[in-house]
Parts: sequence; structure tokens; C-alpha cells
Amino acid sequence: MALVASVGMIALVTVGMAVVVAFGVVGVTNLPFPLFILICILVAFSLAPVQGKWLGMIIAGTLTALGFEKFGLNSLLIIPITLATYSRLFPDYLLLTTISVFPSLPFIKRFALKPLQTLKRLPPYTTELLWLPLPNHDRILAAAFRQDVSAAMETFRQMQSQPLPGFQSTIKQALPQIIADQLTTVKTLAELVSVTKAEHPLLPLLVPTFYQSDNEGENAPKSELSPYIKAELSIIFPRLQGIARDVEAALEASNAALRERGLERVLVMQLEIRKVIYATPRTRTETT
Repeated sequence: MALVASVGMIALVTVGMAVVVAFGVVGVTNLPFPLFILICILVAFSLAPVQGKWLGMIIAGTLTALGFEKFGLNSLLIIPITLATYSRLFPDYLLLTTISVFPSLPFIKRFALKPLQTLKRLPPYTTELLWLPLPNHDRILAAAFRQDVSAAMETFRQMQSQPLPGFQSTIKQALPQIIADQLTTVKTLAELVSVTKAEHPLLPLLVPTFYQSDNEGENAPKSELSPYIKAELSIIFPRLQGIARDVEAALEASNAALRERGLERVLVMQLEIRKVIYATPRTRTETT
């Protein structure tokens, strides 16, 4: 199937470029500049579903070269117009930005849709062509987890499977808040200890890097972190797991003195984490 898809993509690109070249050779000298721009927009828009990393630049360069003989330096305008169209900055991105920003407006919040409903109106449900992150998309995703974890997790997985950078950036921005919201639900020592366990119902799915075991059976983050994990999260979360393991060890200690020393160590680590949190720039947070 992958081979067939690759062959189909190559064939589509080849046919599209052949049409462009034929059009350029035959008719470019007879077209006024506005009409030529319109044709460029249509070509870029039609080839946008092909998620090639360099295809947009190739299209822009080819169309600019075709128009340079007649339009001269004016043909350089074709480059930003073609790239913007190929990336679906217009009209898709403008419309989706309106949907994503709308719920955050102060005078709209009371009447806005619930986060999950808004999320269903945004990529990847409406389009998979998200080259740039949408404003407020990460906050809507985090708020959806507060509303319904299982439904939001389904969207999270779909976004993870998308290769374009808009989705990757959205996940990276939303992940710290999603994890923080989950940790605020911890009410007992048993729930705190469960943070270190691979059997936890959610955290290993969000940040599996921190649940890969070393030879001693403890969670050992790999040197190469997932591109979705921000630097501050890579510092704070392993320390929190260390606190949870120390709490578990202290509770299992055979005498009161060992338990006391263990809990003292937990207190010291907790203070260190608090310093890191307060030193980290915080963004966010409420989206209804």
C-alpha cells in the first residue's frame, strides 16, 4: 500500500508539473498578470494535498521562472502567493484561526461551544494540512482533556500521527498543561505513587519516554527525548517521579527512622521542584 501511495503521489506531481509547463510554454505570454496569478493560486491549491516538504518551493520556483520573461521582477510576487496558497494559509488557515480564537474572547466565553465540540471543528478533523499551529489550539486541547479524557485522547493520537509541523507544535505546547491538570487530581499517596507506574491509565500514553525501564526496573528517560516534550517538562516530570518513588520507599521502610529520613528527602526534592517551576516561564490557561 505504501508503495502504491508513493507511486500515486509521484504520478500526481508529475502530471501537475507537466500541465504547468505546458501551460507556461503555450499560453503565458498571452495572459495578463492578474490572470496568471490566479492560475498560480489554482495550481498550488490543487497540489497542496501532496504533503511534500519541498514541493511548494518547487512549484513556486517553476511558476516564477515561467512568468519572468513577460512580467520581469513582478513575477517574484508569485513566490509568496504560491507558498501561502500551497500551505493553505488562505483561505483555510484564516477560517480555522477564527474558530480557534473565538472561544477565548472575553465576551464570547459564556456562549462558546465546549472544548471538545470546538476541537472537532479544527484539524485534524477538518483538514490534515496544518503547516503552522493555530492560535489557542493547544489550550483547547488541554481544556478538552479536563472535559473528557478518553475523547480528548483520541484526538491527541490523531494529531500525533500527522507529520506536519502545525500538529507537532500544538502538542508540544499543550502537553505540559495536560500533565499538570492530571497531576492536580492526585489526592492520596497511593495516587502519587501510581505516577511512576507504567500501569497509570493516562500518563504513559502522553509521555511514554518517561516510562521506559532501565536494567534495574526504574523509569529511565532516554537521552533523546520526543520532539513533543518541552525542556522544562523533561526536568520537572522525572523529578516528580523520583519523589513518588521515594514516597513509596519511605512507606515501605521497616522502621520509623528510615521512614522519617525518606520523607525528609521527599521534602527537599519537593522544594527543588518548586524552585524550578517558579523559575520557568508559564503560559496559559483557562479555556472554557
